[in-house]
Amino acid sequence: TLALCDALRAEGARRIGLVTVRAQDKRVEHRVAAAVAWHNLEHGCPEVTPLLMDRWEVDREAFGAWYAKVKPDAIVADVQACLDIMRELVPARDRAKMRYACTTLAHGEASRYAGIEEDARGIGAAAIELLDWMYQHGERGIPDKPRVTLVTGRYRPAPVLK
Repeated sequence: TLALCDALRAEGARRIGLVTVRAQDKRVEHRVAAAVAWHNLEHGCPEVTPLLMDRWEVDREAFGAWYAKVKPDAIVADVQACLDIMRELVPARDRAKMRYACTTLAHGEASRYAGIEEDARGIGAAAIELLDWMYQHGERGIPDKPRVTLVTGRYRPAPVLK
């Protein structure tokens, strides 16, 4: 997420807004929200609060109010389909300069936006290594102290539209 924010900043975005679903934010232990908040704070924009939605459907009214309040230069979301809707909702005067990015792009997925391409093979390999280690050490069930493994994705710029 920090690489994504850095790339958006290099493209001219200063105020990066995050739109995500509450359950997703909780599932990733607020890591994406924390990275975006830290990036905004580090670059002098601490008041860019995220828009947390209750489901994977863009609440047009909530988005409009959030957009008017935080005035982002870039919008980061988890799903390209949500970005498609938000793109329509951004006021016409801001559309040309707005940047959009997706936190999760599947490897090889046709992308309409910049984003982080996940390393599916690396994630699978890390999962197998962890399961193998657990098996060899006789660990069964849910561990008392769960491990968190991070497999770094790579930034993919937005495609050039013709």
